[in-house]
Amino acid sequence: MLHRTTDDLMNVLINIQDQNQLDSFLADQETNRSLPPFHTYYSSLEKVGQLKKADLMRASGIERSYFYQIIDGRKQPGRDKVIAMGLAAALNLKEILRCLELAHQPLLYSRDKRDSILIYAIQQGKTVAETNELLYGYGENILS
Repeated sequence: MLHRTTDDLMNVLINIQDQNQLDSFLADQETNRSLPPFHTYYSSLEKVGQLKKADLMRASGIERSYFYQIIDGRKQPGRDKVIAMGLAAALNLKEILRCLELAHQPLLYSRDKRDSILIYAIQQGKTVAETNELLYGYGENILS
């Protein structure tokens, strides 16, 4: 099942007739999984590597011990934390979307008001503080 599109995989799943086929499908998916975990991908980004971890932590607004647990892979960050870490490193939208995907968090959705504001903030290179001000100004929850 290597290099199949999501639609191809969905078609395979729809046609599974018994649990043995499901077991085989799931085993193939686990074997072919080549996605790095969030913390590995995030740490490998050039923009992240150019900054000190302490600076990223401060810029993200994430509490010190929790930030280091995320970076070390001991904790899986929530959606807002991933976005804050992306903003702290001045990642572009594509990089932040990839981070969200690898952290198994919902992607930003342009039809959602809060997500639209976040997309705008990312595109404009806003900091976490600036993004929170923008969110607050529009009556939306700030990044927590």
